[in-house]
Amino acid sequence: MYPSKLARELKRRGHDVVAVEGRPELRAMEDEALLMAGTAEGRVLVTENVADYPEIAATLATEEQANCGVIVVPSRTFPRTERGLGLLIRALEAYLVEHSDAQSVPGGIHWLSAPA
Repeated sequence: MYPSKLARELKRRGHDVVAVEGRPELRAMEDEALLMAGTAEGRVLVTENVADYPEIAATLATEEQANCGVIVVPSRTFPRTERGLGLLIRALEAYLVEHSDAQSVPGGIHWLSAPA
C-alpha cells in the first residue's frame, strides 16, 4: 500500500523492514496469504486496509493460526502526501523502537497513532 520509500527510510534508520512493492513474489498474494507470509518471516503487516485485515486477523486467531499482527494506519491521520508519509515514518519508527523486543509485539490488531 505504501511506496518503497517508506521501507528504505526505515531501513536507513536501522529497522528490519521490507516492502511488498520490492518483493515481486508478494505483490499478487491475497490478503490472508500475505499476512501468513509475513508471519512466517516474523513480520508485522502494516496496512491502511481497515475493511479487510482486522477481520482476517481475527478469523485466523479463532482458527488458532497464529499471526504476527497487523498495524492499521488510519488514512485520515496519515494522508498519502509527502507530509503524511513523513508523519507515517516517524510514527512507525516510534512504534518499532517501543516494540524493539520481538516478544512485545503480540499478534492482533494495533492502530497506529500520530507521534507526539
